[in-house]
Amino acid sequence: MPQRPVTELRTARLLLRPPEPRDLEPFALMCADPEVMEHIGLGRPLDRASAELGFATLLERWRRDGAGLFTVVRLEDDAYLGFAGTAPVPQHSVAGGETEVGWRLRRSAWGVGVATEAARAVLADVVDRRPDARVVALIRPANARSRRVAEKLGLVEETTGAGPRGETVVVYGGQAAACSIQSR
Repeated sequence: MPQRPVTELRTARLLLRPPEPRDLEPFALMCADPEVMEHIGLGRPLDRASAELGFATLLERWRRDGAGLFTVVRLEDDAYLGFAGTAPVPQHSVAGGETEVGWRLRRSAWGVGVATEAARAVLADVVDRRPDARVVALIRPANARSRRVAEKLGLVEETTGAGPRGETVVVYGGQAAACSIQSR
């Protein structure tokens, strides 16, 4: 049965929508920030070409699957804050084949609940689509902020292993429905 298309998710402060070409510039700037990228992938900022490739991958997944990582913007002024959504975990990494809930935000959006608010909206959408879905979050051990977000969402630390690029990650997991209910 094909899944219904999602065009956007809204919260009290945020709009989560599919990425658009106009998001490339703020996406590339976010990915070039060493502090933002410290706990992402191999822990290095992306050069422009790598950011463009990553952004093209986000657009392609939406085109192909009708789902993916949403652009997160502030409703008040349409400011780009980052992205949040789901993606399949590559088979070769710990938790391979599971659905990952993830987020990446500009530093200006840190510490004010944006990651938790966006991830809660994503989890509620996952539950609407697949009530029995399980989700995971792969988080670098030193990323205390994201670990706190995962815990606020109701995800539980399960194991540690190799992430998609061979980096060490902690796997937080749980049933999306339980996390969605618990995180409200």
